[in-house]
Amino acid sequence: KDEKLSPGAEKVLALPINDVLKPLSKVTVLYLRYNGWFTKGAETFGLASVTITNSKGDYIFKSCGKDIILKDNEYQELTQTAGTC
Repeated sequence: KDEKLSPGAEKVLALPINDVLKPLSKVTVLYLRYNGWFTKGAETFGLASVTITNSKGDYIFKSCGKDIILKDNEYQELTQTAGTC
């Protein structure tokens, strides 16, 4: 489903994952620009932070403190951030 995100907006997703998933050291993200009949999405998309937690609220992965600029159809690797976000 396509959704528009405004600057400064937050997107929270609840995805079922196995609670035995070990902490991750890196995550790869991909931005795919919207390409509609009359409009197109932005060439780039800014990402401030990514956090993944288990059902108990324990962090599996967190990356924050450095804004990431995602470019259309280019993979970007995020690394684990030490400390709090």
